[in-house]
Amino acid sequence: MISISIPFNEERSVHASKPQGAQTNDIKKIFYLCALFLSVIIVITTIGSFNYSIVYALSIRQPNLGSNKAPEYISNFVIVQEGENNQCRFSLKDEDYAYTTAAGTVTIKFLDSEESILYENTFSITKSDFGTYELVLTGEDFIAYVWSFSQASVEKGYSPGKAILEFRSGGWIWTIEED
Repeated sequence: MISISIPFNEERSVHASKPQGAQTNDIKKIFYLCALFLSVIIVITTIGSFNYSIVYALSIRQPNLGSNKAPEYISNFVIVQEGENNQCRFSLKDEDYAYTTAAGTVTIKFLDSEESILYENTFSITKSDFGTYELVLTGEDFIAYVWSFSQASVEKGYSPGKAILEFRSGGWIWTIEED
């Protein structure tokens, strides 16, 4: 039981006390506030790492090759370091911003802040290498090419720089950067 004494005048004082159950309610309130605080931290952490979880969307069906139009843009370029590997993905979009696919050559480069090349790789892909994926948070379907490579193959640099993705197809070259 908690007892509070409040002076009323010099000769009298008023005593108030909380019943035993009220003290339990205060403890419950503190417990619920702590649980709410931890929940908020978990949500903030989840939102902060959302960018990292996007690349791990699972292929859910046979590839939908999107429109039959030629690509005009690269979109959804994401690189995430997961343990000893880097997971990468990109999408192609046509003039109407619809997903599309194309056979071509991919070149990826990592550069540090001094523009020194830390990693570079060039490889060919086909239309059938693209897959249909679903974003975990929104449920949106998208078409992308996804691959990974060892973090050990990336040299150490001065400080974080950028990644450059180049896609060549049908005599055209598209380039996108990720900071």
